[in-house]
Amino acid sequence: DVDDRLVAVQVKASSSLRTWPRSSAFALISKLARSGHVVVGITDWPGEEEQFRRDGWKEYDRVLWTGGRLGIRQVAAVVNRAHLAILPDSAFCLIAGALGVPMIGLFGAFDGAQRLQYYDQSRTRWIQGGSHLACAPCYQHVGECQRGGTKSAPCMQSIDVGSVMQIVKEMIA
Repeated sequence: DVDDRLVAVQVKASSSLRTWPRSSAFALISKLARSGHVVVGITDWPGEEEQFRRDGWKEYDRVLWTGGRLGIRQVAAVVNRAHLAILPDSAFCLIAGALGVPMIGLFGAFDGAQRLQYYDQSRTRWIQGGSHLACAPCYQHVGECQRGGTKSAPCMQSIDVGSVMQIVKEMIA
């Protein structure tokens, strides 16, 4: 039953090059909550929960937010308890892989197959954004994307919420 499935979703990475657009992350969180999942929104910014409400998402009362209130060990413990973690290319993505937590990695600037090759492939899936762009993956770690997109790079913007939800359904049967 999905009602007791904890899904951790990291809203952003430390770099805009590896951050999925907030609107996409919020849409995914909303869909997961409406599907009956318990969702933890992992973010380092306390205002993310309020932004979710201001943006008009009705499921705000069904989402737990870390909002900068938890340290890295506590967030790692949340990720470890999750039935599924959905994460951009970040420290928590690597922690989930190391702990064997089923996960979906969202990649743009870096090659997901290369970054996640050492983890249990039966529990690890990824989406490589920007396959239509000649520059992706660019392996640029810091700064702004050379193709534009100050909040998130075009390769990350190309990752579709529906594609992520399809993998969620496959991984949590």
